Amino acid sequence: NQTGTWTGLAFRGSTDAQGKYNGYVYQIDRATATSPPTAVVWKWADGKETGQKVLTYPLVGDPFVGINVNDPNDLQIDVSGNTFTAKLNGSTLGTGSLDPAYKGTSYGVRNGTSKTSTVSDLKLTPAG
Repeated sequence: NQTGTWTGLAFRGSTDAQGKYNGYVYQIDRATATSPPTAVVWKWADGKETGQKVLTYPLVGDPFVGINVNDPNDLQIDVSGNTFTAKLNGSTLGTGSLDPAYKGTSYGVRNGTSKTSTVSDLKLTPAG
């Protein structure tokens, strides 16, 4: 479960010699005045978002009406080779391709600067 704005799952990650993260982050971006809350998988390089959204899924319609990033939500990423599937609260949002040059094996939690979030039940299940 995760709660909070800009909280997400980091995956297929590694840290370079300067300590900067390279990999991917799956998160729920909060609603704005002009857009609904959105599930996004961002590519990261040199410790920051590259601006490349690998997957974008606006959380509108069933079953996402009224979703709140401050309520517990179950984020799940399934990775097989260079393909991932993103799920939210048990619903599949979509699949995407990962850069084959990103071979990192670390995973974890991303939290936005000066944000407070809660994460529970983080687990990694090996394929097979």
